[in-house]
Amino acid sequence: LWKMEAENLRGQLEELTTNHRQLKGEDISELGIEQIEHLEDQLEISSKTLRARKVQGETNDQKMSGSSRNADDLNNTYDFFAPTELQLSQPETAEQVNSPKRK
Repeated sequence: LWKMEAENLRGQLEELTTNHRQLKGEDISELGIEQIEHLEDQLEISSKTLRARKVQGETNDQKMSGSSRNADDLNNTYDFFAPTELQLSQPETAEQVNSPKRK
C-alpha cells in the first residue's frame, strides 16, 4: 500500500515539476499548438489574478492609511478582463545574461 502511494506521489511530483518548467518557458519545444495555447491561457489567468491581488492590497493599504481617495477609483483604474497578450520565448543563456550589451 505504501509503495503504491509513494509511486503515485512521485508521478505527481514529476508532473508538477514538468508543468512548472513549462510555465517558466522551459522544455516547451515538444508541446503541440493546443498545449501551448493552454499554457498561454494559464499564464493569462495567473497574471489577471496577480493584478487583482495587487489592487486588493492597494485598496486595503488605502483603507488602513485613511486616505481620502475613494477605493472604487482605484478599482476602476484596472480592467481585469482586458485582453492580455503574452509571448513565450526561450530562456536566456548565461552568456546572454552576462554579455556587455545587456549591462
